[in-house]
Amino acid sequence: MWDFEITRPALVLGSRQSTSIINHHACDERGIDVVTRRSGGGLMLLVPGEHLWLDVVIGADDPLWSNDVQTSMTWLGEIWQRAFAEVGVTDTQVASGGLVADELGQLVCFAGRGPGEVMDRNGSTKYVGISQRRTRDQARFQCTAYMRWSARALEELLSEPVTDVTRLESMVGLVPVSPRVLAARVFELISELD
Repeated sequence: MWDFEITRPALVLGSRQSTSIINHHACDERGIDVVTRRSGGGLMLLVPGEHLWLDVVIGADDPLWSNDVQTSMTWLGEIWQRAFAEVGVTDTQVASGGLVADELGQLVCFAGRGPGEVMDRNGSTKYVGISQRRTRDQARFQCTAYMRWSARALEELLSEPVTDVTRLESMVGLVPVSPRVLAARVFELISELD
């Protein structure tokens, strides 16, 4: 398990997104790096002090391993859900089934829903985004939760306006406690599985 701290602001494109959707001048003015990740579908704006980012790696011989990529993250989503409940966010669910992403969800990661991710009860607000990278030997689950979020700040970095920035603003659930407190609890819950 790794707990990452973001040291520079970055606008992170999903693996299939083109840099043409970015306002590079606005990113340069604000000192925001533009990078592309190898996993995940939509954009993420990562700013120091505004996220909790944990990676969890399991081997193919781990009892938590699943060959089914649609269910392989469920156990981790349940861990996050328990940790959120312990800090007062109780009205959540762990998403199941396939990816769900309308036009906004294809643009912005937290506007879509994937299996294992922690959502509110009606599935419209995401608390934890999870992507995974797999090889035959291991799976790496990359998890992010937001402490602060501004859809308008993201929109300012795009080459075109977001179709429904008000809706996008409400699609990201925020962590109500210190990221270190939540990270420690997630790590404890995972270690209890051993």
